[in-house]
Amino acid sequence: MPLPNNRAGLLPEIDINNKITLVGCKASRPLSEMVICFNGDVILCCNDMGQEEIVGNLKYFTIEEVWNGDMMFKKIRQIYYGEQSPDNFICKKCEFGITSTSFIKRAIRNMVYESKKFLLTRLW
Repeated sequence: MPLPNNRAGLLPEIDINNKITLVGCKASRPLSEMVICFNGDVILCCNDMGQEEIVGNLKYFTIEEVWNGDMMFKKIRQIYYGEQSPDNFICKKCEFGITSTSFIKRAIRNMVYESKKFLLTRLW
């Protein structure tokens, strides 16, 4: 991992501005991964090490019921469709949360990220 990662707010010394409205996830993990904890809880993302966003439990529901369940769809709408979410929603504290679909803003954000990655991984 080339840059420090605060694991969606778990490390407060790595400051990430909380986002107001989300329009996506750079990592797309909620759309492609199912993270299952030792007790059967399914959490939204592997960055959710504090297990804040539990979308179901495999002791009580099938994989299909959790993956296609109301809680999972609610979280997907909050991440990808800008639906209202609580201020402490984990994705608002995460480096991978996307707040704008503007091409210019995305290009600037990507240039800053690539510059940091180059400086941190190539110059030492």
